[in-house]
Amino acid sequence: MAAVASVVMLGGTFTAAGLALADARSDLATLSAVGARPWTWQAVAAGQALFIAGFGAPLGLLAGLVPGFALTLQRDVQMGRWREVGLNGVPIERSEAVLAVPWPVFLAVGLVLPLAAALIAALSARTKVTLTRRIA
Repeated sequence: MAAVASVVMLGGTFTAAGLALADARSDLATLSAVGARPWTWQAVAAGQALFIAGFGAPLGLLAGLVPGFALTLQRDVQMGRWREVGLNGVPIERSEAVLAVPWPVFLAVGLVLPLAAALIAALSARTKVTLTRRIA
């Protein structure tokens, strides 16, 4: 499950960061023309990837809790764990589902993956800037 989340998150992050970098190309060229260092492109790419993945990962994890809890409730109902006999012999429903959160996976997807996305984006961003003429 963590591998699928990683592939989906990295794919979405790099797609969005690539589109944002393409949109900011003229601004970065202007920065380079006025003396910005070549690693400015890498810093911008890493920042955009970290921002996108840093907000997307927690939202995805929170959104995944709802169906995870629903599946846990459904499994407990199917296994008959909720039946108890009351004082008068009538079965009563008991709503006691155990929700076990896989914390190592949460930490890997929520913290490590956004940092890895930023590092990969910084390493893959180009540093050589080709200046173009801009028509005002």
